[in-house]
Amino acid sequence: MAAITGRLISPSPSAMLHIDLDRFKHINDTLGHAAGDAMLVHAAEVLRRNTRESDIVARIGGSEFIIATMGPTSNAGLSALAERIIEEMRRPVPFQSQECRFGSSIGVAVNDSVGAYTTKQLLIDADLALYRAKKSGRNRYQFFDASLKAEIVSRKILADEILSGLEWREFLPYFQPQFDVVGVEALARWRHPTRGLLAPGAFLTTAEELGVVPLIDRIILDETLWQSARWAAAGIAIPRNSVNVSARQLQDGALIERLRGLPITPGELSFQLLESIFLDEDSDTITSNIAGLAEMGIHVEIDDFGTGYASIISLLQLRPTRLKIERRKSRAAKRRAGSTMPQKRRRSPAAYLSSTPRPVLPRRRPVAANPA
Repeated sequence: MAAITGRLISPSPSAMLHIDLDRFKHINDTLGHAAGDAMLVHAAEVLRRNTRESDIVARIGGSEFIIATMGPTSNAGLSALAERIIEEMRRPVPFQSQECRFGSSIGVAVNDSVGAYTTKQLLIDADLALYRAKKSGRNRYQFFDASLKAEIVSRKILADEILSGLEWREFLPYFQPQFDVVGVEALARWRHPTRGLLAPGAFLTTAEELGVVPLIDRIILDETLWQSARWAAAGIAIPRNSVNVSARQLQDGALIERLRGLPITPGELSFQLLESIFLDEDSDTITSNIAGLAEMGIHVEIDDFGTGYASIISLLQLRPTRLKIERRKSRAAKRRAGSTMPQKRRRSPAAYLSSTPRPVLPRRRPVAANPA
């Protein structure tokens, strides 16, 4: 390298190409050094065949070569040269009844119009461009430019800062909580063709006026069961799926019969009911359907518990699996750290349902169900 640098110092070359053979090490290691030597000879012939008499071609070590162009050149001419070299290098080379294939990556550094860059600097710049070419996928060429130089300077500054950070112990742990997924809550969303993903607040009132909320509930339940089956097939364990159910759907006398035709595994599905369900006048049908859900192994949860609609008698009749305290009530209880009365008052109905207290689950973010 020193000899080449010294030879090229005066005059400086108009451009420097740094070539590295891709997959050369693989050929050398698998077929032996004789195969590697044959590939080097082939590469040298390709380079010599595509350069001018005045240009200098040299192997600088391993599988690396350089071309120093000593006459006038242009970026277009250098691009054409690099493309010819890459194309010829990738052609199969026969060796002992086998065909060896390898490619080449090339870094190109161009001198300015007055030849101000030294040979050493051109070698450095071409090497940096070669590194970028190999990092971008190999079998390509890359010109050295100002952005690449800025990237190198930035990386050097970052390296210095890392070393300084180690010296001053500036690295510290940030803690991210880990969770075990005990279940998912299926929340209705509308993938609107122009407005994007819409939450129920954007369409529920109008859907209620149209009387189509039970149809939406049915679609959400079908999609939830379908996605649950996909998770199970993929080995993803989701112990419980919770689905919101409207009062209108519980008033459907054919609800249980329709559910029996769906692939529901006992114990894995929960229906979430709003506490306001207890105000509904059609209580006989609702009570019958809730009993049918229990027979099928479908759990019942009371959502937004604490709004004041449910009596203890109603809860004793329903015997829900879980109560989810209304969010504002739980926040108020936290703010009143000096008094536990609000929490006790809201927990007392649950105490009548079971001697074993059940956890009150917070709202969870929905788990996306990708049908793709």
